[in-house]
Amino acid sequence: MRIQRKVGQLDYTNFAAPSDLLTSGVHAGNSQLRPDQHMQYKLHLQRQFWRSGTLRLGLLHDEMADAIDCVPIYAKGTMYDASGHLSNERDNKIYVDARLLLTRLDIARGKLRLKSAFRFSSVQDPVIHQARRISGKHPHSIRVAFAQDISRSQSTWGIGFDESWDEYYYRVQSYELWFIVLPYIQIHRQYDPVSAWSLRAEVDNALPIIFGETVITYNGLRDASTLLQITRLQINSQPRLFLQIRHAFGQMRFRQIRE
Repeated sequence: MRIQRKVGQLDYTNFAAPSDLLTSGVHAGNSQLRPDQHMQYKLHLQRQFWRSGTLRLGLLHDEMADAIDCVPIYAKGTMYDASGHLSNERDNKIYVDARLLLTRLDIARGKLRLKSAFRFSSVQDPVIHQARRISGKHPHSIRVAFAQDISRSQSTWGIGFDESWDEYYYRVQSYELWFIVLPYIQIHRQYDPVSAWSLRAEVDNALPIIFGETVITYNGLRDASTLLQITRLQINSQPRLFLQIRHAFGQMRFRQIRE
């Protein structure tokens, strides 16, 4: 078990006053912000299975102070978004990290890894005064990766899978939802012809993902005024191919497996 105290770092965007007339409108800056503070309690458990497998389970309880999010401010009768501090913040996470050699399944030199996290966050909304999740935080993430060494050809190949996700941003007069449809898949093959050289080919986004954004805007305070408009944006992505040639000077040898 580990107990630690952390202090965050302010970002330039917290002080700036940008505007987006198509979606979120004017966002005021705030020169009086303080860094967010965290009191964290962590617990890790580890267990071996199938001789070559390792399972790690982690629990995190995070009590936050001075968390930064959008809050309403009024100037000369006009309401704006601004970066400000929220209260009653809680962030609980469950981590799972499993690694397994696949020799028991007759897959020589094969490695499988599952890494996931589940977040249960809560913060007091400054507009509707009810609990909601923290802006910009994914409620869960899952990644599965497989890699295999092929000794006869001095190469390695692998495939990685990341699940789709969504995240919310809660502004004074609107909701913003960002999301990705379809999983993100990476495939790579690495060849080491001699000890000093490494050749790698990688395809990212093998199944083209769809990135979307939905903005729900109200005439006044969010959830307390009439609906003004709903804006939807969708972008279709494309696969990407990367080729890499590396040379090590001296006696070093490059072997890279992306987990």
